[in-house]
Amino acid sequence: MLAYAKLRDYKEAEDVVQDVFTWLWVNRAKIPGDVSVKGYLVVMVRNSCIDRLRKQKVEWKAFNGYRHICEQYCKNTRIEDKEITSRLISALDRLHRPKAKSIFAMFFLEYMKQSQIAGTLGIKEQVVKNQIYKMVKVLRHQLKPALG
Repeated sequence: MLAYAKLRDYKEAEDVVQDVFTWLWVNRAKIPGDVSVKGYLVVMVRNSCIDRLRKQKVEWKAFNGYRHICEQYCKNTRIEDKEITSRLISALDRLHRPKAKSIFAMFFLEYMKQSQIAGTLGIKEQVVKNQIYKMVKVLRHQLKPALG
């Protein structure tokens, strides 16, 4: 409940709690015996939520920057390209996955390599590959009417 109250996203909250329990299990020998496990968990979940929110804020800033670049690019292209690009931006705005959006923008707008994106965001390269695949699939479905 604490994680969901902070993050307002069920999947993110579930991930945070799972990560905390995993970390706690792996490092159980390091935790003093006189510490309240419940209190320890609450503090760890709260801190993990704060860390996730900070990362999301950075990712949103990056995504908005990439969106601005994309809008600037539209000014110098043909009318058809402008329409497709505006539909792409609209489709991206409707999605509620900030990390995936920023990965997509870095890969397709900034032409960063998957390994660079992984290093920048501090995640595994396989996560980047999976997110790109999922976003392309979702966007292809949403843009299908626009692309004919």
